[in-house]
Amino acid sequence: MKSILQYISFILISFSSVAQGNANNQFKLSQKIHLSGTIQDSITAHAVAGATIELTNTANINSASYFKRSAIANFDGQFTLENIPPSDTYILTIIAIGYKTIIKEISLSSQDNKNIGIIKMITETKMLANVVVTTTAAPSMQFGIDRKIFNVEKNITAQGGTAVDVMKNIPSLSVDVDGNLQMRNSTPQILIDGRPTILTLDQIPADDIERVELITNPSAKYDASSSGGIINIVMKKNKRTGLNGIASIGAGAPDLLNGNINLNLRQKNFNVFASGNYYTSKGNSKEETYRGNKDNDTITDYFSQVSNND
Repeated sequence: MKSILQYISFILISFSSVAQGNANNQFKLSQKIHLSGTIQDSITAHAVAGATIELTNTANINSASYFKRSAIANFDGQFTLENIPPSDTYILTIIAIGYKTIIKEISLSSQDNKNIGIIKMITETKMLANVVVTTTAAPSMQFGIDRKIFNVEKNITAQGGTAVDVMKNIPSLSVDVDGNLQMRNSTPQILIDGRPTILTLDQIPADDIERVELITNPSAKYDASSSGGIINIVMKKNKRTGLNGIASIGAGAPDLLNGNINLNLRQKNFNVFASGNYYTSKGNSKEETYRGNKDNDTITDYFSQVSNND
């Protein structure tokens, strides 16, 4: 009888030991690890905020045993990955813009939380491709200290015409049907390259003009008769050696036809140039004038005039 009781006690003790062992194993398997660390710049030791941290195991991504944890470093560069099952091999990947990617293997087989300390990231430098900076011609309008500058090369509508066509496309200038020019309700003085000229606007080809300068308030260095303003026409300067030239032809409506040719021969300090321009335009204009004359707010007579010009 005593032997039977001793045998039963041995079985119970053995069962209790096995149960306790299984419970310890289940506790170890259910225990999770927390991984933490700090990301810093390798040169300045400043925190690399916003760095992406990924922890994966070596299993295939399509495998049922595949494991992945990810986190983003805070403003202090610190991160924490939680609920990580123990494993001998994990791959830690750290990515940050402007830095070289860090990939390293770590072991988390122990049951204790692990702090991997400070991880230094190296700045990534890349050689950019060569950049060629090109500039175009000057803008159509520029402002100087005492003048407005209009670049004629930007005005396509004036090509093949005369200086009259150029002036028609400049704001603050008005040109009548006879080619008479006004600026601020006054007749301005016309200069070519800063000097007075006897040429009229329709005698100057538009293709020879580089820019037009409007001087609304002439300084004391200009003639006193220029109080109405000055228009300085700057001509193109051809510095190329040898024989060169340019020719153009244009047509429009009504009955508009123009052509221009410029030839230039330059040899060292010797320069000869010739320019020819043809311009014809036909059209009709109609002018109407109506006026009532008053004396002490009483209309005394009327004036009416209608004219047609070809």
